[in-house]
Amino acid sequence: MSKCGDIPSENVDADKTTGKKRKFCTDEDMSDHEDEVEKVESSRKKAKIESFVTVLDGGMGRELDVNYPDLDFKDIWSAAHLLNQPGSVYHAHLSFISAGAEVITTSNYACVPAFLAKMDITDKMYDLIKVSGEQAQKAKISFENSSSIRVAGSIPPYGFSYMGMKIPDNSEIISSYAKIAIHTLTNFYARLCLALTRL
Repeated sequence: MSKCGDIPSENVDADKTTGKKRKFCTDEDMSDHEDEVEKVESSRKKAKIESFVTVLDGGMGRELDVNYPDLDFKDIWSAAHLLNQPGSVYHAHLSFISAGAEVITTSNYACVPAFLAKMDITDKMYDLIKVSGEQAQKAKISFENSSSIRVAGSIPPYGFSYMGMKIPDNSEIISSYAKIAIHTLTNFYARLCLALTRL
């Protein structure tokens, strides 16, 4: 880019008062300068937008289903992996991080009584919640720039997704949710929880 201080000699004239030579910018120089300013402003705007954007991970259950099609979920989704092969959850977290996720969510979406009762393992709920936190933390630590990755503790729907009529009354779910939240934060060393709602 041509700069106003480094322009050809034909673009130099003499100041009639002082007799000293002076340089001036051509229209082409000004156009180049304006283009440069526009690029800088565009870069600043992009950086400002990116500072407000956080990239979350994707759907854990679907990721596991695609990569481990032979495992029978038995209607308890990712809880089946936590129970039988927790390493698969770890690798799924790594895949999300490699794809650019800045926040990975613990895989305890199905660790609620309504799901676990299908296999009569409601007594393992808090153990499975702990395992989901351990796998997320393990994936975070394995990543080279681990300080840029955050673990969000999942607060899942209490019952069946998209079926609000099956939600128990508040006297039951408030106490259970409080216990789930406590186990989520204390076992995951999480700094935030992600409430996964049901429509």
